[in-house]
Amino acid sequence: MCVYLAALLTLGVGCGIPEPIWIQNTAPKLDKYYPESDSVNVLRTGSQAFTMCASDPEGDPIDYYWRINGDKFDGQEEMNMCSPNVGTTFSLIGSLYPYDNSIKIVAVAEDSQGMSKSFPWTVNFTLTIAEFK
Repeated sequence: MCVYLAALLTLGVGCGIPEPIWIQNTAPKLDKYYPESDSVNVLRTGSQAFTMCASDPEGDPIDYYWRINGDKFDGQEEMNMCSPNVGTTFSLIGSLYPYDNSIKIVAVAEDSQGMSKSFPWTVNFTLTIAEFK
């Protein structure tokens, strides 16, 4: 999807009729995400933090949200890793998914024009530390 914004520029010579200039809006840029691997092992009795930071080339405000197996929810604001921008963080607790062997987590950054960028992780639940190998 492309969103176009019209900016007017008045020519300094001639009749001064404004000419529209079309600027294409682009999706946010992913600056950082953690973990950096798209596949993560998590102990069933453990937890794992996920973080994503993005910036928008046009300076549009960014909203963040998360999806777990397709269900949408908000995360917490994250500033330390994302400075000077605000990002998002989410902490997964393995014991909340007792019947899943794996889940899909997606972090999404969306600008005010509806353009978005995302990063997906596959989380594999393990029972023991030995399964990490």
